[in-house]
Amino acid sequence: MARARLGVVALVPPPIDREVDAFRLALADPARERIPAHVTLVPPVNVELARVPEALGLLRRAASGGRPFDLELGPVASFAPESPTLYLACGAGSEALAVLRGALWSAPLARAVERAYVPHVTVCEQAPPGLLAAGPVALAGYRASVRVERIHLLRQRDDRCWRPLADAWLGAGGIVGRGGLEVELAPGTLADPEALAWCARWPEGPAGSRGGSVWVVARREGRVVGVAAGRLAATGVLGALEGERATARTVLDAEVGAVLGWLGVEPDARRQGIGGLLLGGFLDAAHRAGASAVRSGPGLPEAVQALCRVRGLAPADRLDP
Repeated sequence: MARARLGVVALVPPPIDREVDAFRLALADPARERIPAHVTLVPPVNVELARVPEALGLLRRAASGGRPFDLELGPVASFAPESPTLYLACGAGSEALAVLRGALWSAPLARAVERAYVPHVTVCEQAPPGLLAAGPVALAGYRASVRVERIHLLRQRDDRCWRPLADAWLGAGGIVGRGGLEVELAPGTLADPEALAWCARWPEGPAGSRGGSVWVVARREGRVVGVAAGRLAATGVLGALEGERATARTVLDAEVGAVLGWLGVEPDARRQGIGGLLLGGFLDAAHRAGASAVRSGPGLPEAVQALCRVRGLAPADRLDP
């Protein structure tokens, strides 16, 4: 039976991910090219392809029930003699990681484990003895703080590299309309496989340039019934690049904006308020992603444009802000 090898992680966000990757490069971490810097929440587990939607549902529920939190990293330590692994210890914030792990620890992601959970960021697997002893001494002073706002479901590819299959914002989305026509909203920066399959049915859907870095998926009883998608970009930078050469200061001073590129609802679910819920979810997700302003993109259906006008979104003359 076909299976997918999955895991759930909290990726180390920028700019600290670059510092961690510098350590991994200097320490010759053999896994550096195969998986980004992360804290494991659910270790690798083989899941039947038919049960991957259950894993996606676990990710969404665990994330919606959590809240963003700060996590302290450092110092560098090792698991010797049990394992020749160097890692960044997790300090304050580890309790939130344990809560997330507990929310995720259910079939089909749960499996038997031999060791107690120790949240950490690996910086070198299979470190030689000399490095295993010297690493914690040389990097004893390193400390960093990161903001954990999303969790990711990763899948291992045939080349053994791990890549995100889906992500979910902590404390966002969840069930709305309880007691009535309930709808589950799931915001993220990636479209999960179910959402992509749904979008593929629509020729004008969010594919190619109409895809984006902000997604909100609406589900009813587990079935995708709508999607909103758009892009983030630094406002003013594109225009500067088309005119005189942009300076570094131009880029640094530019604000981040978002443009709604597409919003669609399943025909049998229309006129039930789902479009408005998707638009509200998109606005929230865009602001979470750092957008200071949101605009409606060109070519949207008139019904979507009307929703945008009600919410006060100014139109954009192009898909990119």
